[in-house]
Amino acid sequence: MLSVVVPAHDEEAVIERCLRALLDVEPGELDVVVVANGCRDRTVELASRWQGVRVVELGEASKHAALNAGDAAARHFPRAYVDADVEVSGRALCAVAAAMERAGAPAGAPALRLDLDACPWHVRAFYRVWLALDWSTDAPIGSGVYVLSQAGHDRVGAIPPIINDDGYVHGSFRSAERLCVGSEAFVVRPPRTLRGLVLRRTRTLEGQAELRARCGTLPGAAAGPGLVELVRRRPRLAADLPVFVAVTLLARRALARKRRRGAAGWERDDTSRAVAEGA
Repeated sequence: MLSVVVPAHDEEAVIERCLRALLDVEPGELDVVVVANGCRDRTVELASRWQGVRVVELGEASKHAALNAGDAAARHFPRAYVDADVEVSGRALCAVAAAMERAGAPAGAPALRLDLDACPWHVRAFYRVWLALDWSTDAPIGSGVYVLSQAGHDRVGAIPPIINDDGYVHGSFRSAERLCVGSEAFVVRPPRTLRGLVLRRTRTLEGQAELRARCGTLPGAAAGPGLVELVRRRPRLAADLPVFVAVTLLARRALARKRRRGAAGWERDDTSRAVAEGA
C-alpha cells in the first residue's frame, strides 16, 4: 500500500485529471487523501466522487497546512505528495516506491516531463535553461511530486510554514540519497503566457529566499554552475539565456514591489491549469 497526499486549493479545473491518473491501479493499492484547503469552488464535490479517495477539508488556504493535515490522515508508507495540477500515474508512484525499497533510498520521484505543446517561444526558451540547471539534473525530486520512505519522512518531519515545500524536501537529502526513476514520468504544464511565467518565477524566488532565511543552506541544496558557465558548457543555450534572465529580472522587480507593499499571498498562474475539452 502507498499513501498519496494531494493538497488542493480551488483546483476544480484539474483535480479530476489528477485523480484519474493516480487511480490507474487496482482498487485498494493506493490510499489517496485530497486535502481541500480554503476552497471556494467545486474541488470537494469533484474529488468526493472518486471511489478510494478520502477528502479532508481545511478552512485555511495553506499548502503547508494541507500537507501536514494529509500526512496526519494518511495510513501507509511509502508516502507520496502530489500537487493537484500535475499528472502522475499510480503505477509510476508504485514503481518509484519499489525502486526506493530496493535501493534503500529515503526519497524519490519519477522523472519530470514538461508539456510545452501549447507554450509560446519565450516560455519554451525559459524552460530549456531551467531544465539544464542543477535543480533539474542532479537526482531531482520535487517540482510537484515526491515520495518519502518512513525514514525519509522522519527526517523531513512536519512541513514548516514556507512556500517552497519542494525545495525544503529536495534539500533535506543529499544527491546520493535521492532517487529519480527515469523510466517513469510525471507531467507538469508550464504557464502559457509571459505574465503567468513571471508570476511563477516570482513565487519561486520568494520561496527560495524564505527557505534560505529559515533553514540556511540545506545539505542537498542545488549548487550547480552559474549561468555563464552553463552556457559555456552548453552553447546552444546562449540564445535562450536572455529570456531566462529577463524573466528572472521581471520577477525580482515584482517581488521587490510586493515586499515594499508588505503584501502577502501566493502568486498563482491559472493558464497552466486550462484543461482541453475531453481531457
